[in-house]
Amino acid sequence: MVRIVKFGADLFADGYKLVSVAAPIISIFFALAKWQDWSVMDIRFAEMSWAWVIAPFTVWFFIAYVRRWLKYQIVEKERDKLKEIRDFETALDELSKKFDYGNNYVFNANPWSDSEWDKWSKDVEQFLEEKFGLRERNLFKNTVLFKELSFADHHRKRSIVAWQLQSLRETIVRYSDRVEKWRAGNI
Repeated sequence: MVRIVKFGADLFADGYKLVSVAAPIISIFFALAKWQDWSVMDIRFAEMSWAWVIAPFTVWFFIAYVRRWLKYQIVEKERDKLKEIRDFETALDELSKKFDYGNNYVFNANPWSDSEWDKWSKDVEQFLEEKFGLRERNLFKNTVLFKELSFADHHRKRSIVAWQLQSLRETIVRYSDRVEKWRAGNI
């Protein structure tokens, strides 16, 4: 099936070149033949319609239009791909800012603030779900820690934040690699 489509595309491209050269010549020939009342193999051009003069140009314009439309579709697809890449890069930049904020003002905050952690965590969860999907949000949100008997609540929460920051870093790296592959055309 792919070969048939490729053959049709090649024939169309080569046919366009042939028609673009032949259309003006054929049209001029028909116009001169009608004007001079030529007769070839019992065909009298004077009796033929003037539409035959325009027909080769009509075919040529139709083929030119279809080719231009096909090229436009390719350009549209590439533009959409670049827009998606740009949107991902913008989301990664925003996620990097949230990572930086979490590291500097939540994890390394002095004194520790539960409300600041909750606010930051909910903000990041919402952003991840909106921009990257439920999977990334769940990777960030769902933490499994084994609580030791001597583990103070404050240390447990700091461990959760550290794990969340690591999760964010991995997400940023994973999607940055994906964007680079898109730019290279490997995806």
